[in-house]
Amino acid sequence: MIQILDDKQFAIIAIHDSTKSLGAEYSLQRKNNELLTINRVSQAVSSSLSLGEVLSSILEETKTIFETRFSSIWLLDDAKNEFVCVNASGTNASLKIGMRNNESCKIFKKILNEKVPVIIEDIRNAPDENQIENIDHGFEVRTLLALPILFQGQTIGVMQFLDDRENFLNKGDIEILMSIAANSAVAITHARQFERMAGDQQRWRTLQLISQKINACLQSKEIFRAIATNIIDILTFDYFVVGLLDENLVDYEIVHLVDHFEEQQTDNTMIGEGLFRNVINSGRTLLIDNYTSAHHGKIDIEELSTASHETHSIMAVPVVRNGKIIGILSMINEESSMYGAADIQMLELIAAHTVVALDNAHHYQEVLESARLRDTIYLMGQEINTRLNPDQVYETLFRTIEKVIPFDLMFISTVEQNQATHVLQYMHDKSQDKLFSPLSIPSDEGLSARVIKSGKTFRCNDAKLRQE
Repeated sequence: MIQILDDKQFAIIAIHDSTKSLGAEYSLQRKNNELLTINRVSQAVSSSLSLGEVLSSILEETKTIFETRFSSIWLLDDAKNEFVCVNASGTNASLKIGMRNNESCKIFKKILNEKVPVIIEDIRNAPDENQIENIDHGFEVRTLLALPILFQGQTIGVMQFLDDRENFLNKGDIEILMSIAANSAVAITHARQFERMAGDQQRWRTLQLISQKINACLQSKEIFRAIATNIIDILTFDYFVVGLLDENLVDYEIVHLVDHFEEQQTDNTMIGEGLFRNVINSGRTLLIDNYTSAHHGKIDIEELSTASHETHSIMAVPVVRNGKIIGILSMINEESSMYGAADIQMLELIAAHTVVALDNAHHYQEVLESARLRDTIYLMGQEINTRLNPDQVYETLFRTIEKVIPFDLMFISTVEQNQATHVLQYMHDKSQDKLFSPLSIPSDEGLSARVIKSGKTFRCNDAKLRQE
């Protein structure tokens, strides 16, 4: 921009370092891609009732995304407490299928007992000789990653990846693979149950349809509504109850309740002490053929008080994510002896599908939030670049941050050239809606000094803040 002052021309040049903003945008875009990848794989692995097709789909999707040289899936043989390789992808993969790995292998033993992933960055220096099978993989194995496949908190299998690169997967990649393993656990269990009960194909196909419908839902309320609407075709009920951990992860609340086909309001309805609380505390399923409050205890939801005096059937299963109980699904029928072991299995699978659907919905909301944040940051950068007055820059920062981050007090400090003091350039107290004038503060005092000296982001809770 050229300005003329006293017959002289002056050039005003604004230089903006976009490296950090580009880095932030790249990180947000990467996060979006990761979440979309998880959702795409979830849809792929849940689209078939054939165990072979499910296993092949898992390996194909992971190979396409991560370009792994060799991958395999092992399922637990409960009778022999051994893992059996049921599918593999890579050179000589057919030779690996059918192999068994028992507790002599430290990796599989650790996954079975501790339910945690195992990473070996250079397998040539690892002490355990039984870590990989003695077959020609077509390359020199350097890195091994083994992930637990967990269903209802129990290890049912292992996903194993081999490669000739060191550190070929980063932390974000492993998190994606863990999410894929969680989705795979439901699809694998679903397919195995279908194979065991092939005589009841129509029922299981209905379950598959329910799975597809709830996985297509993008909000939790839609998920529960889709379950209640479609499950009536395979499980009859007069009351359908969904309870989940509240937003503060403190207690369990009823988030969906259907009473004789009518959806009820459940605002702030908590699960009390009684049958449902017992399921949550014990982690065990509940099946009652002929309920009476005197014999079995009360139903711990006020909205079901009219049903608590009836003689009827009740079944309830815990909703489990990564071994932690996050809720409960329950059905109540006013007729006695309406549910059996097969119905419990069906409801357990629906509970597992519910966890996957809730995670997918959460990921989708994260994508939307990331996109909104990215757009806000971009617009803020554009607006700041047009400001030549520092006060206008600070005001723009405040107005933008206010949209995406909740706060009560915000301040911006700059360091003077001598590094001896930092200047409080801008502070906004939302409770008073008040701006404060600049104030020089010695650089060895307060929270700002800590950030300035370390060059690192600082986070603290209220107690620590008061101490400062």
